[in-house]
Amino acid sequence: MPGVATKQYLNTTARSDNDAGVPFPTHRRRHRIEGPPPRYIAVGDPRFCAVVGPLVFRQSLIPKMFKPLLLILLPLSLLIGCAETTPDTNTQVFQTVDEVAAARRAQQQKDWKAAAIDVLHEERPDISATPDTSLAIILTADGIRDRLDLSELAPTLTAQPDQIHAILREQLLRQLIPFDQERLARASFQDLRKRIRPMLFNGADVQELSTQLGSQLPTRTIFADLYWLPVIRWDAPRPATPIGPKPLASWKIPNDEINQLALANLATDPVEGTFDVTAFGALGRILTLKPTTDPAILLSPNFLPTARRALQTTDNLALLLATPNDVRFVESQNKKLLDSLYPGWKHIITNNRKALARQPLLLSES
Repeated sequence: MPGVATKQYLNTTARSDNDAGVPFPTHRRRHRIEGPPPRYIAVGDPRFCAVVGPLVFRQSLIPKMFKPLLLILLPLSLLIGCAETTPDTNTQVFQTVDEVAAARRAQQQKDWKAAAIDVLHEERPDISATPDTSLAIILTADGIRDRLDLSELAPTLTAQPDQIHAILREQLLRQLIPFDQERLARASFQDLRKRIRPMLFNGADVQELSTQLGSQLPTRTIFADLYWLPVIRWDAPRPATPIGPKPLASWKIPNDEINQLALANLATDPVEGTFDVTAFGALGRILTLKPTTDPAILLSPNFLPTARRALQTTDNLALLLATPNDVRFVESQNKKLLDSLYPGWKHIITNNRKALARQPLLLSES
């Protein structure tokens, strides 16, 4: 009966959630919405510029007259949504392995050159340094320009990143020797003659200097493996420059004349204040050169008399010459004090490349 819900109709199972809200099956067909609910997107919404899922539109909701317009607007909305572009960022993520390695090497070389320039500014403020291509720097001083190549240090610097400054310092000071010789050769001898002094070297230092200069140096032997060379002694912090064959040839001065001038200039230097005296009770006294004193002062004819007065003795002096910064003198006849000092001195010189002498020396008038 129309309009009356019978028991049979009421017990009919609903086929969907929409059916459950309509009591009569005949009415359900008119109210049923088939398929998934429609989705709506805003035209030009950038969130949907890549992929748009399937859209289901209820036919009854879209009049036929708007269908052509929809077919035009939908592709247009996709184009508008993706129209805005921005520059790529983090492009390094697209680099190849070789490109990454090359960029890393370039940055390493830049850092190493900066470190080398810092070392030079600290150790040699008399020289200007600027970075060059590859692993090289440009040196400039006294109108002379030179290129210093540090490429051979790359493996060592890579293997010891915590020792970069120490490695660069040692190598730079070694490679500066030819550059300093060129500067010396172009300088005026008359301007430098008052700066000429003797300087002590061990055999290893002499050999290294000869290698860097490409010729043997005119050394004078003191004893065994201990030598002295004439040098130009500059004001600190610039280190002394040995006078090699190139400056001698440029000045046209014989080597013997340079040696005599060096000793004569040394004889005018004051000896007082170059050492400290320490008393060890009944054992006696020790004379120690100050760290700022060049050990070559012992070649001065004024040193022995002054040292004897400081030690209150007329005896000859036993010289424990360890390194340029560790030089001690005691009375040669004081065996007890010598025996107490000898083990410590021996420990210092063992396997020490900077050791000046390998055995105690005797300082006397003859």
